[in-house]
Amino acid sequence: MFRTDLGPTTGSEIRGEDNELCWRLLRAGERLWYAPKAIVFHPVEESRIDKRYFKAWYYGMGQSRPRIERPPEGATRYFGFPGYMLRWYFRDLFLWLTSVTPKRRFYYKLQFSATTGQLTEERRIWRRQQREPRVSGK
Repeated sequence: MFRTDLGPTTGSEIRGEDNELCWRLLRAGERLWYAPKAIVFHPVEESRIDKRYFKAWYYGMGQSRPRIERPPEGATRYFGFPGYMLRWYFRDLFLWLTSVTPKRRFYYKLQFSATTGQLTEERRIWRRQQREPRVSGK
């Protein structure tokens, strides 16, 4: 079954339910098949071919990553953000702002949106965990 906390819902563009299902299947020892000759007809609304839509889609995809894969236990955090994710954030920002061609600049803007979504969701999860009472192992 697809996870209900992933996938688009009203007011949210969080994505990744299909990716997460495939990762679960692979970890359970199942095999996935690539069918290059498969043809899928999927109508796309005009609003989904707009750059704003793509930016929101990438942001939502970034938000799904912390829900699927948690950072290592001992990851150094700064204000709740894992340090390595902050490095990704500044790398993507730099690449976006310094790209010369419009295509490349838009590509890195989307990567930056995904990283921003990932950081936002990671901090939200971390803050929620900080508020939860700790249960001792005794």
